[in-house]
Amino acid sequence: MTRKASIGRLIGCIHRHAAIFFEREMAQFGLGSGNHFILMMLYSNDGISQNCIAQHMRIDKALTTRTIRKLIDLDYVRREMDENDARAYRIYLTDKGLALKPHIKLVLKEWSDLLTEGFSIEEKQAAITMLERMAENVVANRQ
Repeated sequence: MTRKASIGRLIGCIHRHAAIFFEREMAQFGLGSGNHFILMMLYSNDGISQNCIAQHMRIDKALTTRTIRKLIDLDYVRREMDENDARAYRIYLTDKGLALKPHIKLVLKEWSDLLTEGFSIEEKQAAITMLERMAENVVANRQ
């Protein structure tokens, strides 16, 4: 059976396999397939507000709260009330969370290498450029 190429179907396939890959690779740390993205954000923005995490990752506040609660339970992060806004919380990495950084970066590199196996440097850059534009299109029309 011949199938017509569909960007949506291909992105869906990659998304499903990414979830399986990250679920398997992150299980050794007690993490699920998406928890590591918050840790990666904190590696470059330690102390960012919980609301900023939700906005940046484009996920709802309830999911952000559940994910952060799990990271707190695993002692990867701690949550502190914002000094300037009693309604807001800031999220900080713990030493245990910081220690995960090289492991998470390695897993992310392995995934990227798998996705782009056999690609030239130019093809990798073209893929990134096109995917960024697709993401921008989706975000701009999300209303």
